[in-house]
Amino acid sequence: MWPFTWSSRKPREKYSLENLKYLYEELLSYPQIDDYNKETVVEILRSIAELMIWGDQHNDNVFYFFCEKNILSRFITILSQSRDRQVTVQILQTLSIMIQNFSRQTSMYYLLSNNHINDLIMIRFDFGDEEVIAYYISFLKTLSLKLNRNTLQFFFNQAEGRFPLYSQAIQFFHHQEAMVRIAVRTLTLNVYKVDDPGLRQFILDKSAVPYFSNLVWFIRDQLGELDVLLRQSVPDQHVMTRVLDVLIDQFHYIMDILRLDICALSQVLVDQLLSHLIIPVLIASIGSRDTPNPSLISKRLALFTLFQIFLVFTDRCLINSVVTCLLHLSPPAICEQIISCPPEQFPLMNAGSSLTNILYTHIVSHDNDVGRPISEAVDKNRARAGLIDSLSDPDLCTLAAATLLALLRNPELDTSLIVEVRMCPQRTLKRRRLLDALLSSPASTSGVSDQHASDNGASQLPQATDATNDRSQGVSFETTEYPSDVVEAIFRSLSQGSIERVGLD
Repeated sequence: MWPFTWSSRKPREKYSLENLKYLYEELLSYPQIDDYNKETVVEILRSIAELMIWGDQHNDNVFYFFCEKNILSRFITILSQSRDRQVTVQILQTLSIMIQNFSRQTSMYYLLSNNHINDLIMIRFDFGDEEVIAYYISFLKTLSLKLNRNTLQFFFNQAEGRFPLYSQAIQFFHHQEAMVRIAVRTLTLNVYKVDDPGLRQFILDKSAVPYFSNLVWFIRDQLGELDVLLRQSVPDQHVMTRVLDVLIDQFHYIMDILRLDICALSQVLVDQLLSHLIIPVLIASIGSRDTPNPSLISKRLALFTLFQIFLVFTDRCLINSVVTCLLHLSPPAICEQIISCPPEQFPLMNAGSSLTNILYTHIVSHDNDVGRPISEAVDKNRARAGLIDSLSDPDLCTLAAATLLALLRNPELDTSLIVEVRMCPQRTLKRRRLLDALLSSPASTSGVSDQHASDNGASQLPQATDATNDRSQGVSFETTEYPSDVVEAIFRSLSQGSIERVGLD
């Protein structure tokens, strides 16, 4: 005799405690999931989810029965036994719906208690299946939205140093599917926002360096792929656009982390960016002498990437550290050490010291010695020389000028530093001198006024070629402007909101 089907015994009233009892009995009647009963099981799971959401708002007894029979545990058992895609996806979807829609704190706390959720997170699903990975990551992201100081206890075991929600998610940060990467980024940001000292220390001790390092190397790989495309006679525009979108998305994600203003976390992240991407790849490529080096990229791509960095990032330590490496007459020796040594031999700093302290905090000079010649200094900083040379290169001048313009417009750029690197725009420099004059003695005011008058009588904007030729004659960068036609073109783009279009075409 054929057994009664589930639909033939279904109670009339869908939203009732009796229906949940019936669904539970039906679920127990299928100890093993196979091709013959999986569709019935999937429908039971879907109905339980709908009933639980209704019960959360209308009938406490529904939730009490769910707890009494430990139905959640049954879900975990099914997942452990069955590797069927339909069943896996439905359970993940069912739990996501319940977590999203439970309005009562007690309901949420029960769902998260007894370590069932952590057990589910650790199940080895078929992550090669696009549908399974999509629902799994969506489920993890949904859980992260419920993270706060009260619910953290259900996910994070400080004594054992275990945090499955976070550790499992970051394994997919470089997944080929964009939606998976976006979900992972959202999850990590939700984790970092939780203001818990134990959690923050766990992240710093166990995962910050490897995760941020992997993130930076992922960006390096994207740049390498982009560089190969650009060297082709006819680059694939579709692939280029995709890789560029991934690259810029990563920059915005990193800026989102820095914007959380978690000092220790930001320091690790900025140090990883500087030591494994900006200095050894971008700065080194701009200052290269066309010597073959697999770690470097084209000067055009390096300028474009720096241009995007100055547009996206508004972190004071990062921006001014980059300016120090790129434009300072005598940058710290560690810049050259990072460029010249293999990644595995990266020079270690003293404990408690960060790369940004060496590059920025300790480099800004507050003296007013702006009259010394710069010929030797330019030779010492190959990146600075390479950038200035790019201003007179027809193929690079637009990108070089755009990079400098984006740098100067960055709100976190230290005025003292741009004076120190002799790149201060004339208007800013004159305003600074006038302010100094107002705060100084009458005698020195006269001298500054004379200098200001001399500045006003100076010739109009020289071309970049003039600026480059004058370097050997000791002309300071502070008295050099960029080609007026390039600046006008970039400002025109700015006024139209299209400076981001300055690109690689």
